[in-house]
Amino acid sequence: MGQRRSTANPARWVAQMLPAMALALAACDSTPAPKLPKSDVSCLPAPLKPNPKAAGGYQVYLDRSFSMSGYVQPGFGPIALADLLNLLKSSGESRNLPVTYSAFGKKIAPLANAAAAQAFTAPAAYGCDTNGACDNQESLIDQTLEDISANGDDRLSVVVTDLWLDNKSFRGTIDVALGNPLRKILDEGKAIGVLGIDAPYAGSVYDVPHVGKYAGATRRPLFVLLIGSIDEVTNTYRLLASRSPLMRGDVARYALFTAAPFTEAVSPEFKVSGGGIARGVVFRDAERSPEFRMNVATAIARHGVIKATVAATPDGGTELRPGLQWNGELRATSHWWRLADNANLKQCSAGMWNPAARAPDPWKRMPENDMAAAFALDDGTSMSLSVPGHYFMLGELSVKNLYPNPSSRWMEEWSLGDDEATVKAFVASRPIQFKALKLASIAKLMNDELVSLEKEARPVVRFPLVVTMHP
Repeated sequence: MGQRRSTANPARWVAQMLPAMALALAACDSTPAPKLPKSDVSCLPAPLKPNPKAAGGYQVYLDRSFSMSGYVQPGFGPIALADLLNLLKSSGESRNLPVTYSAFGKKIAPLANAAAAQAFTAPAAYGCDTNGACDNQESLIDQTLEDISANGDDRLSVVVTDLWLDNKSFRGTIDVALGNPLRKILDEGKAIGVLGIDAPYAGSVYDVPHVGKYAGATRRPLFVLLIGSIDEVTNTYRLLASRSPLMRGDVARYALFTAAPFTEAVSPEFKVSGGGIARGVVFRDAERSPEFRMNVATAIARHGVIKATVAATPDGGTELRPGLQWNGELRATSHWWRLADNANLKQCSAGMWNPAARAPDPWKRMPENDMAAAFALDDGTSMSLSVPGHYFMLGELSVKNLYPNPSSRWMEEWSLGDDEATVKAFVASRPIQFKALKLASIAKLMNDELVSLEKEARPVVRFPLVVTMHP
């Protein structure tokens, strides 16, 4: 695992850090360490992860095509759509976030409130209104995705649909009509979560290519698309899967597509052995933060070492996040800066931190665990930090070859191709569990786009370490 030295200019930045991950500048025996102000996090030279945007609420889009009524028939008992609407409403209320609703057919129409959205948990909402007006013959999913890609705000968009991609569901080809907005969403760094639910179904499946209408299905996939920031998509999926038995286990599948797969922040458990290294506790903003200082001469003589095992996933499994599965090589790097100017910490002036002239490579592979790397700052690696002073390190684990995402294979299994032989053979088998038309095309489109965006390894874990070195 290679080490690379950052050449970025230290700059003022503001980010939310988990207190347990922040390692304070330590005092050495002979010279007091500089006292960082309470806003010291803005005085470090690099962020742990991109600044999170404040959540903007939920925007829910409900497919109002007539075939959707098959998911909400009386006698089904609890239905997934009702659970979804109730959970989003309660989440919005508890977080003081707005929840707005629209229904889409040929046009996108806003719904007045949560009660109007709840009406779609019964079949009547999918028919014509009292004036005889109907918008239930087609649902233009491309128009909905265009609306989401164009809004540019911080809301999480939630789309509930059967994703039946016949010629009435979009204008033009899938690659352009659906591909353009999906690529724009991914290129902007947003995430797209696809939750598939094997749901009870009663009614006909319309617009089956080369066949027309099919009756006999008792189960059919229902889809929830989650589109927004990686954290909001992940948190909302976890909310749905943890609270509703209809959205987890054997009846549900999930895949995540994103160009920014940061895992949740992890706090490595640093251990000290040998001699020449001191560790203490300071209080900053009412939180405890570990600190280290190293006496190089003593550390060499007594084999002092600061070490940790850093995992790319919180649970050490194969998923970087739910729905995003590991299939690449782990790369570990470290970026080092030395504090050059103690006097202007409060002003966080430019030039306060400089890239270290020589930087150690504290990483080693772990043959028994390809999801983690061993970090060790010892008498050998620390010799690179030959100039006494205060050093900030940004440790980073990165991965490459995330896509095609293995967690999206179920989308191929649940997909029905549109060629005549395939469709007629499938229908002739009289399936009670139907499939989603051309679902695999959506998975391929997003996987291909993310492969094209993957120019270098993507960071999945970052953590800081600040050490004071003295002779």
